[in-house]
Parts: sequence; C-alpha cells; structure tokens
Amino acid sequence: MRRTVMAAVLGAVALAVALTGCFSSFMIERADSGGVRTVEVGDLLLVRLPGNPSTGYMWRVAEESAPGVLELEGEPRFDPEYPNVCGSPGTYTFRFRARAAGTTRLVLVYERTWEQDVLDTFEILVISET
Repeated sequence: MRRTVMAAVLGAVALAVALTGCFSSFMIERADSGGVRTVEVGDLLLVRLPGNPSTGYMWRVAEESAPGVLELEGEPRFDPEYPNVCGSPGTYTFRFRARAAGTTRLVLVYERTWEQDVLDTFEILVISET
C-alpha cells in the first residue's frame, strides 16, 4: 500500500514538472541587434526596444525567415518611462516562444504604418535547439 501511494505521489510530481517545464527566458535589447541568440524549444525570448507611440512610430515584426520556429505570444506591450506623463517615451516588449528546432532571422522595424520609410530596424538570428 505504501509503495502504491509513493508511486502515485512521485508520478504526480513528475507529471507536474513535465507540464510546467523548466524553460528559461532571455532578455534581448537594442544593443543585441545583429547578434545571434541560442535558445531551447520552450524558452521565452523577450525583445525590449525603446520607442514612443505618441509620435506615430510603432515596432512590428517585419520578418521571420523560418515561420514556426518562434511564436509571438500576444501583442507587444508598451511601458512608458514616465507613466503619468502623456506622450512619454518607453519600452516595447515582444514575447516570443521557441516552438520548434531551427534557425530563423527575426527582423523588427520601427515605422509609421502610413509611411514607406523605416526609422529603425532590429535584427537577430535565433537558433532554437531541442
């Protein structure tokens, strides 16, 4: 009886660990543009870029050369530097989950959607391993 209970408890713990996973998260910032980041499938990649939506400029994903390697989780989040000041600059945060093994070039652009010119570009090569 004790062995059965112990086996059930250990099985439940193993299942909980498997379901929650032991994934890492990595912060990438403007200075990392042009670099390479290696992650494991399941890891979270946080891309933080400076910006100011009150100017009309927004960061958006322009290219992912190997779709399916990364998955954008939700909409990018903007955190103003001065929360109580209208028009404050701040930081955009994109959350990408590594969903499959592979290599992808991730390109984000800072632009006004109604203009053709791009003000800034962020690019990183992401290698996702199992």
